[in-house]
Amino acid sequence: MKLYEHKYMDFVLKDDRIDFIWKADTADMDDYGFQYTILRYASFAMEYRIKKVLIDLTDFKFSPGEAAGKFHSDYVTKIYNMIGVTKKVFVAPFMDSKITGKEPETDYDNAFMKTYDEGVAWLNS
Repeated sequence: MKLYEHKYMDFVLKDDRIDFIWKADTADMDDYGFQYTILRYASFAMEYRIKKVLIDLTDFKFSPGEAAGKFHSDYVTKIYNMIGVTKKVFVAPFMDSKITGKEPETDYDNAFMKTYDEGVAWLNS
């Protein structure tokens, strides 16, 4: 079920996870748009008590600055920890597939996968 659609992203509820699908229009996004978007995604994860998150970076074109990373750790990571997220995967065709485990300040396992199907398979493992 599509929860939210915007020129920068789609949020899709699928069983026990939310897919966050970034779009190519992120090329014209700014820091505020990025922060709003990731916080909105976290709020849906909280509302639906999601335990698994998938973030598809295949068409992501924005280059977040250092402040965006801090914003993510100050707000989004804390929300994920609070609601009990167990796994988060980034679909990133431009990176090697790897499982990074629990990263600093996270209570959940993190991974990077080259394809959507690999990401879903890892979340379901």
